[in-house]
Amino acid sequence: MRGIVRSVLILVGVIAAVIGAYRAFPRGPVVNAREVQQQIYTTVVSEASASFLVTGRLDVNTTLVVDDTRVLFPNTLGLSLGTTRATVRVPGVVSYGFDVTELEPEMIRVTDDVVEIELPLLRVYSAEPDLARMEVETDVGWARLPSSARAAERTAVAHLGDGLRRQGEAHLRDSAQPRINTARALQAMVTPVLTAAGMHEPRIRFLLGEGILLEDTLTR
Repeated sequence: MRGIVRSVLILVGVIAAVIGAYRAFPRGPVVNAREVQQQIYTTVVSEASASFLVTGRLDVNTTLVVDDTRVLFPNTLGLSLGTTRATVRVPGVVSYGFDVTELEPEMIRVTDDVVEIELPLLRVYSAEPDLARMEVETDVGWARLPSSARAAERTAVAHLGDGLRRQGEAHLRDSAQPRINTARALQAMVTPVLTAAGMHEPRIRFLLGEGILLEDTLTR
């Protein structure tokens, strides 16, 4: 009986020693979640140009076709003078990102060592055609003047930016990669903030929309 009591007393003493050591061991700085949230928000906003933060670029190609048809005496004779068609193909670069005014502080949440950021909707920022690599094909209607070809070409070229922008918007809508690229860009921006705040190996989790999560440990 005395042996059992002695064993219990030893066990209690060990547990008490462990608890005391745990409490005495330095556990690192206390992180103020609200301050970290505000620092991340301020960092993202300060990096944006004219309230828009560019986070990636796409190489796209677009083809525009412009038809110009002329009819002689359309209300009576209705004789077709032919259709002049201009087909313009051009590669270009579309940049994308998000408007920082759509990023609310509440979309940045800090809990213990986890930082959660909800991405705003991605949008196309600019669409720049590479005119040096543009290809043009023109088919002049049988009774049309050569000037109709130049007019159709000018119309197609004037809308190249719109065509590239539509290509970029379709890619942002159909692919998750631009959101992943945006998350990576934000990760690089907020890493110094989290390190300065004293967070020990924090995990950052991005909500990319449509149930897609991206999480990583910022140890690099």
